[in-house]
Amino acid sequence: MTFEAAITALVSKPASAGRLAVVERTGRRGEMTPLHRHPEDEIVHVVEGDMTLMVDGERIELRVGDVYAAPRATPHALVVESERARYVSATVVWSAARYEDFLRAVAIPVRDSAKAWDEGGDASRLSALAAPNGIEILDGPHAVKA
Repeated sequence: MTFEAAITALVSKPASAGRLAVVERTGRRGEMTPLHRHPEDEIVHVVEGDMTLMVDGERIELRVGDVYAAPRATPHALVVESERARYVSATVVWSAARYEDFLRAVAIPVRDSAKAWDEGGDASRLSALAAPNGIEILDGPHAVKA
């Protein structure tokens, strides 16, 4: 089971040569990414709501106005804690279009995640969407406990 998150690309492909992904996402309570890592740093800026960022086993609480840079190659996952959250993330990618596909696919509810995350189908599908940008899926949404 996945949920469509609202995603808006904020940097045009011509302006970034298709390599810089700056996107604004809106998510609902419990939506989260799987635990993953990629070869580039990722910056997260919270515009509205509360979120938890798990970086290399450390739990980081983010509130409105907070900015955090997850270092390259470091396992991380993000979960929406408030009823609704809006945030901007930025990273260098190899394919901006494939990165946006990956972001749309990773909005998975943390509550009852055993039912929501199909270890076979979802893991394979997300890995296929992630691979064009060097993103490695390490674990499902149960990796971050509410």
